[in-house]
Amino acid sequence: LSSGFLHGSFLHLFMNLRAMLSLPSWLEDGIGKGLYLTAYLTAIVTGNIAHTVSTIGDLSGRAAGSLCIGASGGICGLYGLMLASLMKMGNNSAVSVVLKQMLWLLAFGFLVPNVSNAGHVGG
Repeated sequence: LSSGFLHGSFLHLFMNLRAMLSLPSWLEDGIGKGLYLTAYLTAIVTGNIAHTVSTIGDLSGRAAGSLCIGASGGICGLYGLMLASLMKMGNNSAVSVVLKQMLWLLAFGFLVPNVSNAGHVGG
């Protein structure tokens, strides 16, 4: 869990803060602070589990079970929660925007070394 509060650089921290600030306030207001925090922390844990599982037998040169840091697994979990909420509300135009943002994040993970797409998807 503590890995979700560690960052590899100022840029890493800045990008995660920017992503957190881009989440709409209606998401937290709608489910309450407690559930919002629980969803965030749970997504950090599931993102780390997904990353760890994905690196077992990995041929990319990373050590099996290598560690990951950053809040992006938790942030991706909140984006997933927002996506599910928008789908339930029937807001298809907003769903499209969120899906595009999530696809860009995956593309970023494939283009930049040491970014854990498994951690993002697991979140």
